[in-house]
Amino acid sequence: MPWEERMEKAHERKKAKYQALVDECLQQGWQNWNLPVEVGSRGFAGQSLWRAFSILGITGMARRRAIKDICPQAEAASQVLWRKDVVESAKTSDEGGIKLIK
Repeated sequence: MPWEERMEKAHERKKAKYQALVDECLQQGWQNWNLPVEVGSRGFAGQSLWRAFSILGITGMARRRAIKDICPQAEAASQVLWRKDVVESAKTSDEGGIKLIK
C-alpha cells in the first residue's frame, strides 16, 4: 500500500476515533475542532498538518518554520522506536546475554 494511502487511512481512523467526543462537546455548546495530523516516519508532513496550522491561524513563515522543526523530530522518534524494536526482538544467547542482529 503506498504511503500516501496509508497516511490518508490513518487520518480517517484518527478522525473517526474522536468523533463521539466532538459530538458531545457540540451538544454542550462548546466550539471545537477535530484536527488529526499525520507526519510520516521519514519526516514527511501530511496535508493535514498544513491544514491544522492554517485553521489555528499559524500561516506563512511561522507555519513553514514549525513544520520544518516538527518533521525531523518525527523522524528521530521513529528511529528510536525502530531501534527499541530491534533490541527487544534480538534473541538471547545461551549465556543469558543479548545476541545482536547485524
